[in-house]
Amino acid sequence: MATGLVWLVLMMVQLSLRGFQEVVVRRLHCFSLFWHALDVIWVLIFTVVYLMGVLP
Repeated sequence: MATGLVWLVLMMVQLSLRGFQEVVVRRLHCFSLFWHALDVIWVLIFTVVYLMGVLP
């Protein structure tokens, strides 16, 4: 999570300095894939830890 937040700050700096160049857009797509993968992992962790722990 911390890696994603640092990456987000770096992407915001790159956008402000370079604008929407092809390289920056590609990096934004990679960041988007990383962030969505992190969302899926959190849903799986939530399911296993909180919902499966309720079963008898």
